[in-house]
Amino acid sequence: EVHGGVHFHQGVPEPPVPRQLPAAPAHFTGRAEELDELDGMRAEDGRVLAVLCGPGGVGKTALALHWAYRH
Repeated sequence: EVHGGVHFHQGVPEPPVPRQLPAAPAHFTGRAEELDELDGMRAEDGRVLAVLCGPGGVGKTALALHWAYRH
């Protein structure tokens, strides 16, 4: 015996995860050697874990973003 009512509610879908990367650099030249090195670090599943080190303003973020958007 059921008193009251039975209610079924569909779960709330998870919102899509937005791209977490900043915009790609508008102009990027050079760094072919570094890009090739990052390409060589790719695991079979496509993942790369790398640390880019250097003084501020040398283009670490631009290099990482350029490489990420290529892949």
